[in-house]
Amino acid sequence: GRETMPQATMTLLRLARAMGKGPVLTAARPGLVFNRLRLAYYTAAALLLEWGAMPGDVDAAMRDYGMPLGPFQAQDVAGIDAVWGLGAEDCASPIPLRMIENAWYGQRSGQGFYIYQEGDKRARVAPDGIQMIRALRAEKGIEAREIGADEIVSRCLYAMANEGARLV
Repeated sequence: GRETMPQATMTLLRLARAMGKGPVLTAARPGLVFNRLRLAYYTAAALLLEWGAMPGDVDAAMRDYGMPLGPFQAQDVAGIDAVWGLGAEDCASPIPLRMIENAWYGQRSGQGFYIYQEGDKRARVAPDGIQMIRALRAEKGIEAREIGADEIVSRCLYAMANEGARLV
């Protein structure tokens, strides 16, 4: 923060390095750096759904890129309501808010971006979710277009890079 003494900042940076960490000094902003980057990533992914991609396409592209889970799988595992908290209204897409309004929280509720059967953690296509995405496109007058893996990866990574630049 603005009132932090430079000596305190330097002490914390040295301590983090001594612990084997790579500290990054950022501007004072609400939220943890990781959470800010993650929400930028999830927002970009939600906008891709509005434009024509499907959750499975986005998740596959991001896993192929090297992410352990795609953005929609990750939200389903963590809980969509937990991921977005009270910030779903701030997302550039209404998709997370609509998921929460429908009580589609992910694995624990049996439906999120995917559906889950009790005792089975495998994600399956959620017909209600697909219908909600298509209805949103119709409301907004968006004609779905083909979105390839390269564009998916670029948009998601650029969103995180831009948020990181804003933080620094």
